Amino acid sequence: LFLAASCTKPESDPESPENTGEDVSILKYKAPEETVPEDWSGFLYGFDAGTGEGWIELPAGVTTIPEDAFSFSNLTSIEIPASVTEIKDLAFEFCTQLKTVTFADGSQLKTIGSRAFCYSGLTNIEIPASVTVINENTFINCKSLKSVTFASGTQLKIIGNSAFCSSALTDISIPPTVTSIFPNAFFGCNNLDSINIPASVATIGYCAFMACENLHSITFASRSQLKKIGWSVFEYSGLTSIEIPASVIEIGEDAFWECSNLATVIFHAQNSPFHGDDVFWDCTSLEAIYVPEGSVDAYKESWPEYADLIRTAE
Repeated sequence: LFLAASCTKPESDPESPENTGEDVSILKYKAPEETVPEDWSGFLYGFDAGTGEGWIELPAGVTTIPEDAFSFSNLTSIEIPASVTEIKDLAFEFCTQLKTVTFADGSQLKTIGSRAFCYSGLTNIEIPASVTVINENTFINCKSLKSVTFASGTQLKIIGNSAFCSSALTDISIPPTVTSIFPNAFFGCNNLDSINIPASVATIGYCAFMACENLHSITFASRSQLKKIGWSVFEYSGLTSIEIPASVIEIGEDAFWECSNLATVIFHAQNSPFHGDDVFWDCTSLEAIYVPEGSVDAYKESWPEYADLIRTAE
């Protein structure tokens, strides 16, 4: 339910959002009575007491959705004007009935704030091309969010801490502009089956794909620039095999801890990456670690506990 607030209703209140013009955007909600959010007085609005459906109009020119603006409300759908450049922290937090968010053509959105849509009811979303950062916890615990896509020409650089943690993602194509996947970004995304990491990604932060129990396949693009795989990145995941790019120089401790289905690891670097302890701890299905020709002895020296498994590819 929206928090009640004084609202200056225009003399001629349109009966439906369609009558408000082409340059505005509409937020729809369900509630037992006509209510509007705080600090948004003066906007056009309408309400049907029979259906419990209401709407609020965001006029053209709005540049910011304020912090906590609609959190814990009964919004069901949103259209964000092209003029909005920032959605601040917690703006739509706990909007559990919110299923649809659309952005107007030509969206200028740059920033989606921390926890902006956390615990919402979103099922899918397309991120505008102008967004460069998805901040921490933006979509955390979105239990219905299955698909995230990115508009053509995306400029996204960073997927922040816990951005999609514990969401229902089944499909996401990380754009080839992303350079960093921050810690816990996809932690506990149990519906992810496979994922492709573009060549542009240089670091994958700790626990980024931890507890993705059904993540069976991860593919790194050719000419990968990946340098660092953080600690516990794939811990408790469902991986069955993995090829580690030649560019990788560091693998954190416990990176593949208890990946019980992991059978094959292929290294492409001539020199073994620096690594922490227990990288493959309790990988009970591990059968072979393949390394480049001429590198077997060096890898065995670096990984003595797995010496019996290290060999060149046939």
